[in-house]
Amino acid sequence: MNTTPADTEAPAYRYPVDDLIGVPAKLYVWVFPLVVGVVVWVGWMMTLLGLLYDDTGPAGLTVLLLLALLAGAHLGMVWWGRRRGGDRPWELPVVVTAALVMTTVVAALAVVIDPQGQWRPIIVVLGHWAAVQVAVMVWVRAPSYRWRMVFALGVVAVLLAGVTGLIGAQAARERARQRVDLARVVGESAQPIAVVEHPDWVLETVWASENDERFTVLYAPRDGEVAEEGFRLHLRTEP
Repeated sequence: MNTTPADTEAPAYRYPVDDLIGVPAKLYVWVFPLVVGVVVWVGWMMTLLGLLYDDTGPAGLTVLLLLALLAGAHLGMVWWGRRRGGDRPWELPVVVTAALVMTTVVAALAVVIDPQGQWRPIIVVLGHWAAVQVAVMVWVRAPSYRWRMVFALGVVAVLLAGVTGLIGAQAARERARQRVDLARVVGESAQPIAVVEHPDWVLETVWASENDERFTVLYAPRDGEVAEEGFRLHLRTEP
């Protein structure tokens, strides 16, 4: 019996959308990203509070919880896909898990890039949800069945890289604006401002009160044991 390339590939082919049929798949794609987003935001807040007291416990707990949540859901969906007898049952979990991991990394980078940013919980939660929706949509509609997962994750990676760049650009513009405003306030101040002129201390930032009457200058040690312990020197100038 003669066979053609189409005959040999047809039995293994299933349209990608078939993998989204069933309540577990719908919950995994539509609800699970929201849960992960909430966990990321709550863990995020706990980590920032812990760092104020030099406590890294909340950060470690958040990472462990996220790993357990992602791994449990991932393995559960792989098992469910194999039970249904679908082709490549591991692809959908890989797409969703990778999209969530990349979004979580971008969320962490956003805090590092712009610590003073107003990161509302709705942004973090919907960001995770939107990343998964884009990844799954591209995965379903990819022009190549063989490379559909690469297409999906590539699109998400490019979009998240763009978001990271926008966050960085916005943070840079905000810092530049603050420097200009601060320079104006300092220049217009009628009173002297206390400073430290010593090679072992490095200027980090300057704050001005709302009425521009009090100034706080923050210094950090350049190196040594004191620097490793996170010590900072605050100089306050009041009228």
